[in-house]
Amino acid sequence: MTPRIHRKPRVLAHLGLNHDGSLARALALVEEAAASGVAGVALPLYFHAPVSGDEDPSCPVAMVDAEDRDLAACELQAAAIEHILDKARRLGLVTVLELCDPLSLMLASGMDVHAYCLHLGRPGMIDHVPELLEHGRRLFLLTPLADTLELAALRERIPENRMQQVTLVCGALRPQEPSADCLELTRRFFGNVGFCDTDPASGTARRAAAAGADWILSYITLDRASRGPGHYWARDREGLRRLCSSLGHRQRALPGSRNRSLGSGFRDSLGNHPHAS
Repeated sequence: MTPRIHRKPRVLAHLGLNHDGSLARALALVEEAAASGVAGVALPLYFHAPVSGDEDPSCPVAMVDAEDRDLAACELQAAAIEHILDKARRLGLVTVLELCDPLSLMLASGMDVHAYCLHLGRPGMIDHVPELLEHGRRLFLLTPLADTLELAALRERIPENRMQQVTLVCGALRPQEPSADCLELTRRFFGNVGFCDTDPASGTARRAAAAGADWILSYITLDRASRGPGHYWARDREGLRRLCSSLGHRQRALPGSRNRSLGSGFRDSLGNHPHAS
């Protein structure tokens, strides 16, 4: 099924670690996202080197930090991530992989996704922007940057002929009030801008949309009362449905195979990925 057509701004539901290491829960999150009316889902990808001789290095494990017991409990095998992405594609959702370390960049190259996402707050990740753009996929750059000099320095790293592939997503490291001035400043350097909403109760996502954001990224959970801050700062299906409704979306899934041509709006927004050809 091809991704659905949306009016701007489009909404991405980020799974984060709210699957708690369960493939069944991750698939349920994707189903809830599809039912809410969002444009797509994002999933973080972490890899670590095998820690024992019994592990097969050709079968990496996606996780955050092997030394952190709470986060290590959320690890998913690469095959599970492929299964999650396939489920999202079959539901007509745009698929986005957030690449969280250098090894994940290399191993994700064989995964079938519409777009990549980089968190520029992580050390060294900004250096990989040019090589990722060579894949022809849309690239979401999560950053708290709102300073003219920092934006200009980031802009210089991106070839002119690749600029349409890039969306700069503000507010990624901490909740911040989106203003028309902030988003307009960002748009002077990047034609496509987005906002990462980590406070569902504040109404900042709707204000970011009114200020001109092209994309809204919101985390998704099955239950906001679940243990961990990732759940509290996320939206459940009903919360995402209300967000999409407040943005005036009248969205529908398009019938057809994965290889059918996308609408011109998605072709423009996703770059030259094979699914957009």
